[in-house]
Amino acid sequence: MAGRYRIAVEQLDRDYELELSRHGPLGWLQPEPLSEHTQGRLEWLARISRDAIRSLIVEAKRGPTRHALYCPKCVFLNPLEVESPYWKREWLAPEAFMCRAHRVRLTALPASKARYSVNMSKLILQVSKHERKLRDRTR
Repeated sequence: MAGRYRIAVEQLDRDYELELSRHGPLGWLQPEPLSEHTQGRLEWLARISRDAIRSLIVEAKRGPTRHALYCPKCVFLNPLEVESPYWKREWLAPEAFMCRAHRVRLTALPASKARYSVNMSKLILQVSKHERKLRDRTR
């Protein structure tokens, strides 16, 4: 939602009193479990059910996370809504290393790039820069 409205997750959190935890290794991309209060506020704000909100939340990884993994083929295209990039839940799983759709190894974006990206749009911009850097290295 923050990316859609071109604001930071932090601002969305503050303006709507969501009480989100953004202090994990990947910041807002992989939040701590949500309180009932936060789930209720998100239900109201996003106009989706609490069950739908719960289904979007990924359990936090245990231990330090040094990278946010992604598929370079999937990350830029949301098949359900082309204008809205997304991060697949499966990429956040501790055992993730391959994209199930494309059968390619997931690419590692430094966790700091995810943590300091203020919303999904900015995160996708960081991925784009990272992909360019990787491509330039292989030339």
